[in-house]
Amino acid sequence: MEFLGQISCIGPPLCKYIEYHRKLEEYKKNLTRILDELEGKKDEIKLRLEVECGFGKLPKIKVNNWLGNVQTIIDEAKNIEDTFKKVKCFSRAHQAKLVDKKIQEVKEYHQKGTSFNSLVIDAPPPVGITLPMTGLVGETIAKKNMEEIWGHLIGNEIQKIGVCGMGGAGFVDEMVNLQATEHMAHIIIKSLVNNCLLLESTDNEGRSCVKLHVIVRDMALMHITSKSPLFMVKAGMELEELPSGKEWKENLDKVSLMDNLIKEIPSSLSPNCQILSTLLLQGNPLRSIPESFFSHMHGLKILNLSGTKIESLPNSISELTNLTALLLRNCS
Repeated sequence: MEFLGQISCIGPPLCKYIEYHRKLEEYKKNLTRILDELEGKKDEIKLRLEVECGFGKLPKIKVNNWLGNVQTIIDEAKNIEDTFKKVKCFSRAHQAKLVDKKIQEVKEYHQKGTSFNSLVIDAPPPVGITLPMTGLVGETIAKKNMEEIWGHLIGNEIQKIGVCGMGGAGFVDEMVNLQATEHMAHIIIKSLVNNCLLLESTDNEGRSCVKLHVIVRDMALMHITSKSPLFMVKAGMELEELPSGKEWKENLDKVSLMDNLIKEIPSSLSPNCQILSTLLLQGNPLRSIPESFFSHMHGLKILNLSGTKIESLPNSISELTNLTALLLRNCS
């Protein structure tokens, strides 16, 4: 009985040894797969940190430690194969055992990465005193310089304008927020692609881009066009004319007519869309815009005329006092 007991104790380790020997390549593939998952989680957390730290936050110590440890683990895992090549005495079973151990370590750190409730803490308040604000020295000169820059912006002689020194200080906060927003957008887009709500594609110039799945797009349009304020979306429908006057409802907020075949806008068309904020006309062979077209669009903030054939803008565009983005890229 004692002899049989000893054999039964040898059984499980021997079975594990045989499994290691037979499944070395499978273990290596599993390690590669979960390493990719861990690297993806690391990149996601780094992006989130960049965004949140852009708003004056500080990364938690345990998050920084996790990032450092993860990079070490990734480097070690990628060097396992080189280690095997240098040390010839490793058996297949011993190699598989080491790979399996590293798999468990990678899984553990991936789990830790998914368990973070938050990544940052509030930065400590600055040490010092608050001084009273006074008028800006040289304010008159700054105003004069701004008028000169504006003159260059609307002229044809100057092709590039740079802002340097203290004159550009007012743009710092906006730029930080813009970069943070861009990083957050990348995180959201990556998540939507992973969940098949967005599809990876290329545009007409061969650049990488994303687009809505046709089913998701139809559902979204059905939802937003039933709400108030309204959206009018007729992009890429090979339209040769702008929608008729009755389709330009007073409560329109956003209109997309991009990538159609519209060559002209009737001079009689002057939509009464006072709250319209976004108008997308890019990608149309549009040659001109009549003066009256913008007469009742004083709320317009974004106007995209990129990729059209217009050679000049109507004077009425100067009355769009809320306009913050006028896009004219690739206007031949």
